[in-house]
Amino acid sequence: MEMRKKAIYLAVASALALAGCGGSSNTASSSLTGILSDSYVEGVSYATSSGKSGATDADGKFTYTAGDTVTFKIGEVTLGTVDMDGSALSAMSGSKLVRPKDLAGVTDETDQKALAIAQVIQTVAGAGTTDTNIDVSTNAALLATADTVDSLAKADSLLVAAGLTPKPLSDVTTHLMNAPAKVKSVKFTPTDITGLSDANRAIAYTTSGAEVTYTDGTVKTYPLSFVNLFNNTDTDKTADGSAAAAVRNKAGTILNEVNGSPYIPQTPDANSLLDINGTPYLVTHFEYMNNDSAATNWYGKQPMLMTVAKLAQNSTDGSFSVDSVKQVDFSGVNGLWIPCAGSRSPWNTHLGSEEYEPDARCEVDATYAAIVGGSCAGMEYTARMDAFRVAYGEAAASPYHYGRVPEVTIANNGSTTAEKWYTLGRISREKVQMFGDSRTAIQGDDGTYTMLSMFVADNPGDLSAGSLYAAKWNQMSPNGTDGGEAYLSWIKLGHATNAEIKAAVDAGVTFNDLFLTSDVAAAGFTEIKTGHEVSKVEYLQLKPGNFTTGVPIATLAAFLETRRYASMLGATTEFEKFEGVAYNARDNKAYTAMARMSKGMEVSAIDPVDHIRLKKNSSGAIYELSLSAGQADSTGTAIDSDFVPTFMKAIVVGTDIVADADGNKSDLNGISSPDNVSFSDRMRVLFIGEDSGSHVNNYLWAYHVDTGSLVRILSLPMGAESTGLQVVDNMNGHAYIMSNYQHAGDTIGDPAVYARILPLIDPNKAEVGYLGGLPAMH
Repeated sequence: MEMRKKAIYLAVASALALAGCGGSSNTASSSLTGILSDSYVEGVSYATSSGKSGATDADGKFTYTAGDTVTFKIGEVTLGTVDMDGSALSAMSGSKLVRPKDLAGVTDETDQKALAIAQVIQTVAGAGTTDTNIDVSTNAALLATADTVDSLAKADSLLVAAGLTPKPLSDVTTHLMNAPAKVKSVKFTPTDITGLSDANRAIAYTTSGAEVTYTDGTVKTYPLSFVNLFNNTDTDKTADGSAAAAVRNKAGTILNEVNGSPYIPQTPDANSLLDINGTPYLVTHFEYMNNDSAATNWYGKQPMLMTVAKLAQNSTDGSFSVDSVKQVDFSGVNGLWIPCAGSRSPWNTHLGSEEYEPDARCEVDATYAAIVGGSCAGMEYTARMDAFRVAYGEAAASPYHYGRVPEVTIANNGSTTAEKWYTLGRISREKVQMFGDSRTAIQGDDGTYTMLSMFVADNPGDLSAGSLYAAKWNQMSPNGTDGGEAYLSWIKLGHATNAEIKAAVDAGVTFNDLFLTSDVAAAGFTEIKTGHEVSKVEYLQLKPGNFTTGVPIATLAAFLETRRYASMLGATTEFEKFEGVAYNARDNKAYTAMARMSKGMEVSAIDPVDHIRLKKNSSGAIYELSLSAGQADSTGTAIDSDFVPTFMKAIVVGTDIVADADGNKSDLNGISSPDNVSFSDRMRVLFIGEDSGSHVNNYLWAYHVDTGSLVRILSLPMGAESTGLQVVDNMNGHAYIMSNYQHAGDTIGDPAVYARILPLIDPNKAEVGYLGGLPAMH
């Protein structure tokens, strides 16, 4: 018995000795060394499940035993607990690396919980953005109250209570993303399309690889492959044996066309791959119903849907298989209207979109509705809204219920809830992209004569209240420039809560409650020209006072008629086909896709205003936006965000050509009508998907932001659009480029070429999938 006690005493003494020297010793065979990294962090307390404890040393090192979980604290504040056997952990020089995202238990470096932990570490350490070794020891005792960092709001309150000024999140993100990493660089090899066979032009085709250079100097090339997860028509993955994308009404009943078969859209769009308590789920949009079997066009006239696929991940090669597919229930939010692109939120939900919002003026202005070629008749907005109400079974639906941001939350048991946010305004929303503060977002407005808007939430991770802004393009480049650049200034449209805007919509507010109209220029009326599928000149005057629910008319105009009201206040509504948006956290940049620069973006002597004055370019461009703190709106009032876009310039520009033998009207070595965009912080690559009528086969491109190299990595079936683009740098040790395609076999290009390839394509099938074969981008 005495010998046993002595052995225990010696073991404890040994552990204490290791802890006393910062936990960096690895002399005991049972001890392993880990590194805490937001750069290298010294002075963070740790305790392992096997009984080891101490503080990280000057190189961030700590000791643990295989199978341990390790809890990290600064003072009395817990940062998080990490399973050291977790497959998501990186390794460097033989030691496992623990990052803020691992402490937070999330997959993304810029998730709000990960950034909250990084903000606490960096603020306590007094870290500069370029510091590579930081030390929390001096200020650790200031965090004297037991608590846990679980949100940005909590981080802020803990730091303020400790008498510390929270480090700006833009600086936090820059420091975090510049910390030592296992992957030094990534370069994609091109998919060669020279002489591509008709069979390969009828499928999703790639011969590309990722050449990964590691910090230890080794270089490995990983071949890519397109992996199908499921098709819109699959019936073997749903509980009732129905097609995965069968259209349903409010009651959940499948809607059938005249021949008795279900309506099944061929249009998968956005993907959000989410890790829910260790289980991967994939949320996917189905955007619109195209022609039915009788060639009747149902665009915008059927309720649309999102699916949630429960996935299983192979731990060896990272490949996914589909366990089940079900649809999200939108019956509590008036159904779903034309969901286009989407994004994963920093709080691990899916943020969707509703494109080409119905024109509410069509419902209350007979003269306006009768305009030949206008939005009501020519673009069928009246017919679309009427058909949608009947098909979905939502007779009281208002046009103002649509054009919103649907958010889908997945619970640990796989159940889903849906919410629609009215606070981000009502536009032809392509995609909303949140920035590093989990409060600021910009959003693409697809169509002609559209706008750039920004939303700043009152609180991180909460879209229920906030302020809405519209951008003005102040051109710096000469008239007629191809692509161009401009400084952006911001006009505040208003502040609102979701509850007050939705209450007014539910109470029946109409366009006529907001505006007086004139058919000609008149005193007191503002002349505007806005889109979205067709542009129109209008003469509007805002009505005074409040709506019957008590909300000011000006506030309702801002959040219900966002584009019109923004134009009235002097914002730019001249953008053309404003598509996807993406975020580069390390450089504090954003990217936007403009499918073409024409119409409102050209020099014009007849438009009411002419902010944008560029050369016509039907092939489009990618724009880079610089994000800045310390900005004010047009009244001089400070904008409460460190992520305000201030400068916008074209960085990748397509080239129009005379049609070649296949019917391509854009240079095949460059982009054409960019649409989906997604940025990988670890790969330093912007991925660009096309939706073009000028490339017979659309492509997915990898643009390496540090070198300017543009590489084609995927060819889609003839006529198909590249959709569903999302990059996941690390999910349990593997990286993924989510990628779908829609409307394969659309009429395009040279008729003879089209006729030759079309028989090889099933136009009713659309694939949901990803580019696989990538290692984790640690």
